Amino acid sequence: MNTKTNWIAGILMAACLLVPGLAAAQESSTTPATVKMTVIKPGEAQRCKTDFIVENMAGETADLKVVLGHKVYVDELLNPQERRAFSLPGTLLTAKFHGHDIPKDKDEAVIINLGPKSDIRLRCIQLPENPKPQKDELAVFK
Repeated sequence: MNTKTNWIAGILMAACLLVPGLAAAQESSTTPATVKMTVIKPGEAQRCKTDFIVENMAGETADLKVVLGHKVYVDELLNPQERRAFSLPGTLLTAKFHGHDIPKDKDEAVIINLGPKSDIRLRCIQLPENPKPQKDELAVFK
């Protein structure tokens, strides 16, 4: 009987210690803030000045074009329910490295859905900045 009581007390004590820690961890986790979410119908286009995610919402293939500057940089077919994420600064840098001429004032992407029947969901997102590394006060002991 005494061992059962000790086990129950131990489980309750562990639960009391873990639950506040898990709740604090959930509150501190950051998710990217959606700046704009739209649905692009076939033949339409939208602009995005931040990172973005495109998703084919239909059961058919969608023709995706991403224009950087004055030229098409991404020309892909999205399979049904396929999702792609793009980092705008990374995509611009890669395009410049590949020789695309992108004016400085054109730091945006134009996302075009050429269909033929599928809608594309576009989410422009703002990713959080990486925190600056802090000095580890316990580094001496490690």
